[in-house]
Amino acid sequence: MNPGGGIVLQDEPNSLRDSNTAISGPESTETLFQDGYYEFYAAYNKRALADFKNFKLPWILPYLPTNKDARILDVGCGPGLLLGYLVRLGYANAIGIDISCAQITAAAAYGLRDRAILADVFDYAAQKGTIWDVIVCNDVIEHISLDKLLTLPSLFAKSLRPGGIVIIRTCNADCPIATRGRYIDLTHTIAFTEYSLRQLMRGFDGRIIDQNVGKPLRHRAIFCVRDWLWRSVYRVYESKPPNSGSAALAMVFTVKEQNGSATNLKQYPARRGF
Repeated sequence: MNPGGGIVLQDEPNSLRDSNTAISGPESTETLFQDGYYEFYAAYNKRALADFKNFKLPWILPYLPTNKDARILDVGCGPGLLLGYLVRLGYANAIGIDISCAQITAAAAYGLRDRAILADVFDYAAQKGTIWDVIVCNDVIEHISLDKLLTLPSLFAKSLRPGGIVIIRTCNADCPIATRGRYIDLTHTIAFTEYSLRQLMRGFDGRIIDQNVGKPLRHRAIFCVRDWLWRSVYRVYESKPPNSGSAALAMVFTVKEQNGSATNLKQYPARRGF
C-alpha cells in the first residue's frame, strides 16, 4: 500500500513502476484494464517477445487469404506478435489495434510503428466501414464486458467484405482446467464453450480450428492421449462430450447467407477427430 491509500503493483514492468502508477478508490474493470493491469502484458510474454522475429502461429495459415493485399485487422494486437508474423508472411495491409498505449509503444519498438494503432475496436471498426477480409481476435474477447461483447457480432458483420471471416481464440470453458484459464488474469471477464461462442456469434456460421497444426508429432500425440482421457471422463456425465478440450478455443466464423444457405466454411479444414 502507498501512503495515499492506492495499491501499487509489485510485479509490474519497470515502465509502469517508474511512472508511480497507482490504482486508487473504486475503479471499473475496464479502467483497470486500460490504465493499470493491462500494461503488465508488455513484459508478461517475455519468452515470445525475446524471439519476436521467429514467432509463428501455424494453425492460422489455412485461414489466411492467398491474396497478400487482403486487409487483415488484428484486434488487441498487444506488442505485435501476430501482427509481425502477418507482416513477415507478406500481408501488406495487415493492421493491429490496441487500447493500451504501452502495448502500442512496444509494437512500435519492434518495427510496427505504421501498423500498430492506438484505438478501440468499437470506434475504429465503425469508422473504417466495410473494408476487412479477415478480423482476428486472438485472446481478446475474454477481456471485454458482456454488454459490449453483445454488440461485437453486428459490428463485425458490417466490417467484413463479402466472403470475409472472423477468427476468434479465447479461454475454453470446456477444458478440464477451465477455471485456471478463466481466473489466471484479473482482466478476464468471461470464458466460452463452443456453444456459448456460437450463441454470441449469432448470424455467423462457425467451425472449430485445429490448433495442433504445425506442431511436433510428440505434442500432437500427448494432446491426443489427454483429449481421449478427458472425453472418457466427460462421458460419465454427458453422452456427447464437447468438440474441443484444449485450454484455448479457436473458431473461424463467416456471415450467414441471407437466404439461409450454406456459407463458404467448407473450404476450411475441420478439426481432426481421434
